[in-house]
Amino acid sequence: MIDLEYILGKAKLDLKNDITFKDMAAEWLDVYSNTDRKKISTVRVRKHEIGHLNTFFGYRKLKDITKKKMYQDAITSLKVDKKLSENTISGIHGTARMIFKRALEQDLIFVDPSVGLLICQKIRKQSKKSKMKK
Repeated sequence: MIDLEYILGKAKLDLKNDITFKDMAAEWLDVYSNTDRKKISTVRVRKHEIGHLNTFFGYRKLKDITKKKMYQDAITSLKVDKKLSENTISGIHGTARMIFKRALEQDLIFVDPSVGLLICQKIRKQSKKSKMKK
């Protein structure tokens, strides 16, 4: 009996380790949209923000998303390459924070890659400095 419980527990852990960002975001959105009477327009905006995040992380395993190399680069790309506004990027980042927070609560990840992000104003200053050097 103990061996069976161990095997089932290990299987659940393996399934947790394989969850993708896209799957986690869908699960989070389902819970988010059904609590506290969220407005339809708010849920629509969150779906749009998740779409931007899925461009970068959709099929990546949650546990493989790193702070510096992946998350920071994705947010920087949204600002520099896609030229999204600071307000839009702030919303995308806020949505990511909520998704990663839920993943932390469910023990799917141990570190939130969205913590300590350099956002818009700092990115813009860095971008201008690099253009001046060229």
